[in-house]
Amino acid sequence: LKGKITLYGHNHQDVATTLNLLATVFSAKLEYDSANYYLRQAKEIYERQQLYSLEYAWVLNNLGLNACHEENYDQAFDYLGSALELKKSLIGIENTDYSSTLLNYVRTLIYKNQLDTAMLLLEQQKLFYEQRDITRNENYITCLDLLSYVQVKQAELETAFHTTQLINHHYRESIPIISGYTSENELFAYLQTAEYYLDKYLSLVFDSPVINETDRND
Repeated sequence: LKGKITLYGHNHQDVATTLNLLATVFSAKLEYDSANYYLRQAKEIYERQQLYSLEYAWVLNNLGLNACHEENYDQAFDYLGSALELKKSLIGIENTDYSSTLLNYVRTLIYKNQLDTAMLLLEQQKLFYEQRDITRNENYITCLDLLSYVQVKQAELETAFHTTQLINHHYRESIPIISGYTSENELFAYLQTAEYYLDKYLSLVFDSPVINETDRND
């Protein structure tokens, strides 16, 4: 960061890019105050330069995510909504980049208890990935996870069961593939995630009276 400031000055988009990357590190460490400090600096640079680019949209996305983690859902809603509108104008809606921010936006809708709208958007996203055969994309799993959560909240337990079944099918198919090229730590983390979804699946199977015996045996 210091090198880029020395080279370009404080008001350059390369500095803003580095600020966003630095903020991502702090967000991963759950240090949201520090992350937001760098994100706001990046945001100001883009706005001063009137660079309303995809990179600027990601800064808004990341500010929205941090606000969501800090349970400031109204602010998250505003940031993510602005990021979505900008991405839509720049790259359209039929791509995984737009989808990433949309899924973050949906997460905020869920926290705000706007479940019907969240359900509609998630079902649309599920079709987007399935119709294009890009279900190995991590966004697809995020979509299914959020969808199953909303289905449970709306007491659609059998539908939630089948959604979670799709997630487990994904992990059963993927583990033999990724084990050939990932590190031991990455594979362990992946298996932990798979175990989480298996537990979720089993809880729906055995805790719900609406799941029939045929499904229990699948």
